[in-house]
Amino acid sequence: AVISHRLWGVYGRTGPRSTRVAPRSADAAIRIRRAVGLRGERRLEQSESFRYDVDGDSQEQADAMRRILHAVFRKRDFRDGQAQAIRRLLNGEPAIVLLPTGGGKSLIYQFAGMLLPGMTVIIDPIISLMADQEASLHRMGIDRAGAVSSQLSAGDRARLLDRLAAGDLAYVFIAPERLQSEDFRVQLRSACSKMPVSLAVVDEAHCLSEWGHDFRPSYLHLPMNLQRYCSDQRTESGPTLVALTGTASFAVLEDIQAELEINDEDAVIRPTSFDRRELSFFVRQTSRRERPSALKETRAGLPRRLGVGTMDFFRPDRGDDTDCGLVFCPHVNGQLGVVDVAAQLGHSNYYAGEAPRSFSGDWDRHKQDLQRRFTRNRVQELVATKSFGMGIDKPNIRYTMHYGMPGSVEAFYQEAGRAGRNGKEGYALCTVLYSDDSWERGLAILDEPDHNAAMRQLEGVNRSRRGDVLTHLWFLLNSYKGRKEEKKSTLELWDRHLAGERTAELSYRGEEDRGVKEKCIYRLAMLGLVEDYTIDGRLREFVLTLRDAGSHDVTAQLRRYLGKYKFPDYVDRLLEPLSGADGDLVEGAVGILVDFIYDEVVAKRKEAIRTMAELCRGFKSSEDFRDGILAYLQDSEFSGQLNGWRGRSFEQVGLTEVREVLERPDTPDRLRQLIGTTRRVLEADPGNAALRYLSVCARARSDWESDASVLNETTALVARLPGGEPDPELVQMELLHDVERWRPILVRRVAAAMMPPGGGLGLARRLLSTEDYVAEVVYVAALKTIVHSIEGVVQRSREFYDLEAAGRA
Repeated sequence: AVISHRLWGVYGRTGPRSTRVAPRSADAAIRIRRAVGLRGERRLEQSESFRYDVDGDSQEQADAMRRILHAVFRKRDFRDGQAQAIRRLLNGEPAIVLLPTGGGKSLIYQFAGMLLPGMTVIIDPIISLMADQEASLHRMGIDRAGAVSSQLSAGDRARLLDRLAAGDLAYVFIAPERLQSEDFRVQLRSACSKMPVSLAVVDEAHCLSEWGHDFRPSYLHLPMNLQRYCSDQRTESGPTLVALTGTASFAVLEDIQAELEINDEDAVIRPTSFDRRELSFFVRQTSRRERPSALKETRAGLPRRLGVGTMDFFRPDRGDDTDCGLVFCPHVNGQLGVVDVAAQLGHSNYYAGEAPRSFSGDWDRHKQDLQRRFTRNRVQELVATKSFGMGIDKPNIRYTMHYGMPGSVEAFYQEAGRAGRNGKEGYALCTVLYSDDSWERGLAILDEPDHNAAMRQLEGVNRSRRGDVLTHLWFLLNSYKGRKEEKKSTLELWDRHLAGERTAELSYRGEEDRGVKEKCIYRLAMLGLVEDYTIDGRLREFVLTLRDAGSHDVTAQLRRYLGKYKFPDYVDRLLEPLSGADGDLVEGAVGILVDFIYDEVVAKRKEAIRTMAELCRGFKSSEDFRDGILAYLQDSEFSGQLNGWRGRSFEQVGLTEVREVLERPDTPDRLRQLIGTTRRVLEADPGNAALRYLSVCARARSDWESDASVLNETTALVARLPGGEPDPELVQMELLHDVERWRPILVRRVAAAMMPPGGGLGLARRLLSTEDYVAEVVYVAALKTIVHSIEGVVQRSREFYDLEAAGRA
């Protein structure tokens, strides 16, 4: 290390031995003296909570922050968005930070947590991420950090909790479920009495949206728990919240903002660009049956695609020159599971959150050993579920391969972004093996609003013919058992076990039963009926504290929850059925809440699947694919206006405004941005007819979107028009005019999509009754619809008379 001689007065002292050994040392020399013994009396001193006054325009403050960055974190300069986020946290202002994978999100809480008094609590979704973040702090010499996890032995966990209770930890890593343990809450309260929690971090915050509604309700209870158990008991002030994630669609970002109640738009910190030039992309379309052979062929071709030699490419133990790779699988077991895929690739280096059925031994030890060997380049390739790699900062990951389409653009970009961390342009290749089997059937299910009807359609497709869209839909629809079933299970839990009680203990049989019951408990908590609950894993039971909520309280709580997502007038319409309700108030409130979740959450997930599939189906080149991803992820000049359409009907937006937006792009790049932004906003409001209309026309106008893409969007629009639009046939007729302008060759097929067999009769009659060029073009389609309708009436009449005749006989 080179230290300026100006530090001599602080660190330089001349002792008798140094005088004897170096009597004529230079003025700029540094003398190092040995300390005798290990000093263990360090402690964190108690401090009142305080806030900095950090001004983004102050050069003096910026220089001071940069000096700390150099001295402690060994970084040359802040990356895009880091300094801005740190300033907000030091000022006690919450933040949601969106930085691309590898963009340095961890530094934000590490830096701010070091300067703020008290503890920093970090919520991580998986144990491997906690361990990695803890090790990262230790490598920097910050040893007052601990991860409380099930991988610790009972003794180690008890000692760590004792350190926590003593206020001896500066950084504490936990899973969201840990805050639902009564033992941990006691330790945390004890720690907060000595040392406040100044900063609460929700790391990989997209999990709050993607996992919270599905199988980890503890994520949705997280904001309440953080405020309740991490507050300074002397001042009753809660910690500053920061949510960190690599990317977020409008739908996911809306979830994060609503659940954490961070509504200030200035709190959302985005980079100037999400582009990762280190990554290139490739999508290989294959059938489900041929995907195993496609995997081997694609893997064998990696060296050629990356422009390197094949001799040593797959050989481990070459230090930083090892060409490491990650193969992502959607499941642990089965044909799409990590065990089978690793076997196809000729090794057994597989990693997942839970142990595969075929594994015998200590799974936690296996994972730790495998991760350590992969990090140290002893293992060249790892087959893993998405539970691996969050926070992993390994510079020589040369490729990722997805054995099946990820469920969203964000999921793909975050997982692919674990490659190419060395900053070299074009260093890594990110591949998707995409199965397009039964695409048309998948579209029909995506557009089917009835959950049970969608499930019946899906079950009618042979499993061997289910492509990636149907595979994702199967897991999505099975995560949600249906509106009727969820309403029934929630009300049964309330009526049989909780109604009229102040406290209750509720046992569960296994993990699946636990998940079902916890979803019901969370629904009741949203209505203010459950005040709090903990989970005792040893006894397998929930311990609940209940609230005697009157009708006004239930309605007010439901209004508060819905108001996080929707405008007041929309919420008023939803709550109208509750006015005047007495005995069935809870039943009515549960019904509204469950319907809202299905209309919002499930619909958004379907739209995310559709968007990712369209990008994979339309793959032409790496650059084209990159442009599609960035157009989706990044804000554009259209973002603010299109976001303003959310929650509004087609009539409220108006055809004039839709066409004004459509006319605005004057270059292919701006049109690509419009299509990407429309896709992104549609994920947040899938039923919005104005946005869907714009999406159809923008795609029709583009040179790169296929005819199938335009037709698919038309089908999606027609499926959503009848509900809430005063004149759906007029909207469809106007669409025909716009499609005729931008892509005339497609008008007949668009008309046919609007008038499928058994539907579109109103539009057909209207088209046949008008004297219009477009009407002439689509005359045959309209006539076919009329004829089909007449044939249907005739057929039903025959069936009726046959039955009547049989009855007389």
